[in-house]
Amino acid sequence: MLPETSVYTTLRTGVMKCPGSKLIVISTAGQGADSALGGLRTRALAQPKVVRKGGFSDAHGPNLRMLEWSLPEDADLDDMKAVTAVNPASWITAADLAEQREAVPEMAFRRFHANQWTERESHWLPAGAWQQCVGEPAFTEGEPIGVGVDVGGDKSASAVVWINQEHQAGCEIYHGDAGVLDCIDLIRELAGRYDLREVMYDPWRFGQAAQELEQQRIIVTAFPQTDVRMVPASDRL
Repeated sequence: MLPETSVYTTLRTGVMKCPGSKLIVISTAGQGADSALGGLRTRALAQPKVVRKGGFSDAHGPNLRMLEWSLPEDADLDDMKAVTAVNPASWITAADLAEQREAVPEMAFRRFHANQWTERESHWLPAGAWQQCVGEPAFTEGEPIGVGVDVGGDKSASAVVWINQEHQAGCEIYHGDAGVLDCIDLIRELAGRYDLREVMYDPWRFGQAAQELEQQRIIVTAFPQTDVRMVPASDRL
């Protein structure tokens, strides 16, 4: 298994002290994208070139490469031929894997024999998907956009998100009690640059700001973040 994050970081940062050296990490699938291995895998899957062929993935960029054998999530876990294919060690046989399938819990079999990540029962997005979305959205002056705003306070951040008809999104995050003022200024700026159709906001701490924006002929709509609203929205997402 991959060492703890602090140990991995120590080893990885020490590589540069020996010119030409490389760090090779070998592991079965882990749990959680916030682990050292999970973060490394996520960055690998966001590299410029990722080639997948069956249960084999080759992801590489200028400074990082990952070779991964993992049973596809839609594959039959009882198909020992497919599971054997993602176990490149020549001494592991289909019979051995079939015996393990009966002997250990399913989540353990998925991790240690099918090399599948088991942070939860299933993943709503493939690993690396968020990282591949990162970039500068190509907004055009005057195009229609919608805005969502959620104001925090001294213990939570405030955020403004705007999205166009191509589902490209921009985001700004502010901290501290002055975050509400920053949000108002940004919304006014967006209204001047684009065709701002509507601002959706959480009424908590933004009621007065919404009235000010409405006086400037900006359409604002309250969207309280209650369970009745957020559960259906999250379900659709």
